[in-house]
Amino acid sequence: MIPSINRIRAIVRNYPVKISVRLQHELTKNKDQKPPPKAAVDVVNYIENSPEYADVKDRLPRSLLRKYKTPESMYLINKSTAKVIAQTVKKHLNEHSPIVEVNPGLGLLSIELLHCQKKQLYMYETSNHFTQYLNSLQLEHPGRVKLKIADFFGMWKLAFQDKIDQGNRIEELLGDLATDDPEREVKIVGSMPGLSFMKHLINNIVFHNTTSQLGRPDLFITMPGHHYEFLTDSEIQLSKHMSVPTLFQLLFDYKILTNVPKIHFLPWTHPATNKRVTMMDEYQLYLVNITQKKDLPVPPEYLSLLWYFFKPHMFSKSTRVIPMLELISWPEFEQCQFRVSMENNLPKFVTAVDEDVKTSIDAHIDDVESSDSDSENS
Repeated sequence: MIPSINRIRAIVRNYPVKISVRLQHELTKNKDQKPPPKAAVDVVNYIENSPEYADVKDRLPRSLLRKYKTPESMYLINKSTAKVIAQTVKKHLNEHSPIVEVNPGLGLLSIELLHCQKKQLYMYETSNHFTQYLNSLQLEHPGRVKLKIADFFGMWKLAFQDKIDQGNRIEELLGDLATDDPEREVKIVGSMPGLSFMKHLINNIVFHNTTSQLGRPDLFITMPGHHYEFLTDSEIQLSKHMSVPTLFQLLFDYKILTNVPKIHFLPWTHPATNKRVTMMDEYQLYLVNITQKKDLPVPPEYLSLLWYFFKPHMFSKSTRVIPMLELISWPEFEQCQFRVSMENNLPKFVTAVDEDVKTSIDAHIDDVESSDSDSENS
């Protein structure tokens, strides 16, 4: 029954404070609520009008239908491309090396990897959205799928925290994947839309080569061609003095295995605003094999010094590079000012990482943001 006007007036007159507070609460709540992310028209049209996505489109989070400048993660949505990647990777698998898939999403590549070999598959997914689909894979392949909702590509942050408080975060993340053998090879399969993971991996090798518990990574990563070109072009490290490609080429061996259509991955990215000169096909992603070198350029205990040399010293216009580099051959090197300077600067780097860890990974998919620091202009 609808109350009469007199009845409503009586309620408001008798409880003015409660009514006012409730109305203010509703107004504030509505004001604070963010509008749902707006999907890109061309992305939606592509998904809706392509028959191969009929059983996929309703399982995608709306945030992946947006466009980004530099997304943190990238998800494969095409079954035929999943077969191509799996068959290519299959040629490089062996019975001794565990297999890790990073951000499997709907599990299309996971299915193919499970079919083309008999080993256990370790899956690390950043977003809770895909948990239901990956759990079903566990049921279909009992004992062969180990799933964790965690940021595998960000494990170096956990390693820093462990170093600060002697924690066991890395051990918990890796579980029975952990090893004490730095030479144990681990196959890592995934997609890399930006350069953040390579920076993470470089930091992990440099600062935790003997304690990472991961072993020697052998990556099979789909990535944009211009990023691969940036990492592997010797002209860049010599003429533009970039630390990331320099360290990358010192620490890794690399090669292109094949290429696949870029539109088969979400989210799509905005076209580059700068007129980038590249020999790579910008409509393709490249499946590349990146392997940590067996013989690193310096002993493990000197890797952090190598990092410090390239970061603030080699790329400073005021630094005399040759005298600084020759210093590493001197008997007095262990007590030199260069080493002291490096050690004094590490806490600032660790603190910055520690603050970054506070971001919740549960909202990762909905909070994907563009980042200039992950581009080759960083």
